[in-house]
Amino acid sequence: YFDNDYGMMNEKQLSIVESTCGSRTVGWPLNLPYGYNMFGIAELTKVALERCETARCAVKLMGGLAVKYGFFSEDSGNPNNPDYDDSAECLAVADKYGEVWIFHVMTGLENRSAIWAAQRVPDNH
Repeated sequence: YFDNDYGMMNEKQLSIVESTCGSRTVGWPLNLPYGYNMFGIAELTKVALERCETARCAVKLMGGLAVKYGFFSEDSGNPNNPDYDDSAECLAVADKYGEVWIFHVMTGLENRSAIWAAQRVPDNH
């Protein structure tokens, strides 16, 4: 797959684009004493591109991994002064079969797990 910090496209023509969003939850990675989460958006996109051929597969895989292992934004700031403006991520995920999905993810309550939602963009859009 091709990447530039975030995974972008694989050999099966699965493509992902990213936009950082705000949310009212923040999270930090496992390697920090106050962090409980394994996946940032860069890692989620790369795993999806390694394992998936379709946008639907990528959305389900990223959402499931984020819930099971936790999601954090690399822009969450310091726990004493969290940066809510940049603590969530939105992805557009498209495949060669014509499906496009919008995927949104943020850290779950109490800096653990994840909350995510996805919706398929209708064919006529």
